[in-house]
Parts: sequence; structure tokens; C-alpha cells
Amino acid sequence: MNEQFLIDQIILYLGQHQRFGGKHNETMAYKRLEQLRVLVGLKDAEEATDYLIMKMEGGDGCVSREIKFRKGDIIHNRYAGHPSIKYFIYLGVSGRYVNGLELREGKGLKKCQYYKSSMNEMLDGEPAFQVVGHTNAFDVMKQDLSKFIQEATA
Repeated sequence: MNEQFLIDQIILYLGQHQRFGGKHNETMAYKRLEQLRVLVGLKDAEEATDYLIMKMEGGDGCVSREIKFRKGDIIHNRYAGHPSIKYFIYLGVSGRYVNGLELREGKGLKKCQYYKSSMNEMLDGEPAFQVVGHTNAFDVMKQDLSKFIQEATA
């Protein structure tokens, strides 16, 4: 088993557990996390959980002039015309793209992508993409995942 397979399995089992409950899904998620811990050479489940979350982010951050975007930053896209796409939550970098979440009218949260190179562009003498806030949603998700892991080890 490779690293990406284990990460996909953990996500699958946690999703199934959240949706349907059941000890099997919880136990399998923990077993896969333990296998990931051993494969990567981490010391404990907490470190493995942090590693899992870091890998799910898809990158360490994106540097844009003096601004360093962090997962959870709320970014104002000054190029956008429609209000529903003027703001997005930064998720991370994947290859040439910056990934985010937009709140689309009538459609809920949708994934969005921008070219990483566009994060450095200026518009009227100011950065085209500016941090205007931050959400703690990822910290809450990390705490929720940690609770499942702690329950499985108890």
C-alpha cells in the first residue's frame, strides 16, 4: 500500500463513519492511520493526524508579494465581477493551481482554482488577490478527526 492509497482510505472510512456510524468504519480509519504512521515513520497518532491534514491541504502555502496565504485565509479576488466569486477560502497549492472554496449562489460551496502565477498580479497598484479574513473551520475539522482517533484508541 502506498501513502496516497492510505490517505484515500482514511477519508473514505471517516466519511462513511460520519454518514452511517458503525464501529467498523471508525476502526478501519484508525487502522489505516496507523499504517500511514508506520509507513511515513511518525511517532504517534497525533503526529500522523497532523501529517494527514497537511497532505490533504495540498501544499504549504503560496507566497504572493509580501502576503503568505495560509489554509483558511479568506481571499478577495479583485478581478471578479459577481459577488459570489469575489471571495474564496484558500485551501492550498496543487501543481500550477491555487485551490479554494467559493460560496456560489444557490449551489453552496464549490471548488475553485486559479493559476498560482496570477496570485502575484497587481491591479491598480495593489495585489489582485488580498487576504481579508480567516476561518477556523480547518482547526475544527482537525479537532473532530482527533476525537475519532482518541475514541478508537480508548
